[in-house]
Amino acid sequence: MKPAIAPALVHRTDEGNAAEVSASTVHRPGPQPSMARMSTMPTACPKCGVSASGRFCSQCGASLSVDSGSVGQEIKSKFSAPLLLILGFVKPVLLLLTRPAAFCQAWLKGPQGMAELPFPLARFWRGIAPGRQDIMAPFKCLALAIGLIAAVGGVEQFAWRASGQQRVYERLQQGEERGMQEAARRHYGHAMKFVDLGKLTGFGLLDSALKEAWNLVGYLAFAIFAAAFMPRGGLVHRRAVEQYFAYAVATGLCVQVVARTLGALLFVPIAQNSLHAALNAANFLAFFGYLPLVWLGAIAQIVYFPRVLGIGRTRIAVAMLGGLAVMGVLNVVMSQLMFRSGIVLI
Repeated sequence: MKPAIAPALVHRTDEGNAAEVSASTVHRPGPQPSMARMSTMPTACPKCGVSASGRFCSQCGASLSVDSGSVGQEIKSKFSAPLLLILGFVKPVLLLLTRPAAFCQAWLKGPQGMAELPFPLARFWRGIAPGRQDIMAPFKCLALAIGLIAAVGGVEQFAWRASGQQRVYERLQQGEERGMQEAARRHYGHAMKFVDLGKLTGFGLLDSALKEAWNLVGYLAFAIFAAAFMPRGGLVHRRAVEQYFAYAVATGLCVQVVARTLGALLFVPIAQNSLHAALNAANFLAFFGYLPLVWLGAIAQIVYFPRVLGIGRTRIAVAMLGGLAVMGVLNVVMSQLMFRSGIVLI
């Protein structure tokens, strides 16, 4: 006669809570479970201690493999963390440049999530860490882009020094300031005090970031006004439009980083023969570096938002034109306030 199946056994944990363990888990001699079966058995995460199964912890994402504490695994994790951060930043930039319609669909409305949206480096990402390919938060992405464009200012300063044209650069700046002073005396009857934000604190990277952020103040007013007139129905969340503008500006700044860096690299050898030609080449590249910001920041919405949100293109165009008008008025008002006060931020 076969013995009856034993009832579930009850034992106490360290905290005194009752936990049921099936009698089938009692050890009996027999074949060992396969590796595939063992991978689905719950185990304690070595990092956070939560019971989990599979290859990675569902709570903190740490590896549950037996070699997760090895030296090789530690080295891999140290290198993969910054790479994943960079990929999370690069993904929205590449998507906005190569697949703007898909980006707008996924970010504004769905249903396809941004994490599952394929992009050129998706296979490389999977090789580093399988799983969701989440993008960086919008305003964190914008802050990083401002940091990058600020670093380019240092590269351009180095290009002037490396080409032996530093004194020429200083003379050009002094001449520009004298011209502005003469114009101020002629139109406002008093001299101006110019505050160069690029030299405000003496810390080059911080000062460059402050200067770039100041240059974006007008566009911030444009984005706020334009987003306020956008319809909210059908959006994934209410701030999706404002966050799109953050990604658009970050993408435009990244293109400027590439263009201005290339211009600085070309400036050094060309300036050895002709400073005029070097300046023209650098300015030409910088001009084309601004075009994606204009496209993504003020024109792409008129093209793609109506398809995604199902509204008329006229309403989007009115919101964009209104935002541009607000930006223009704000720039005029701020300029007049600075000129009349005698303190000009540059």
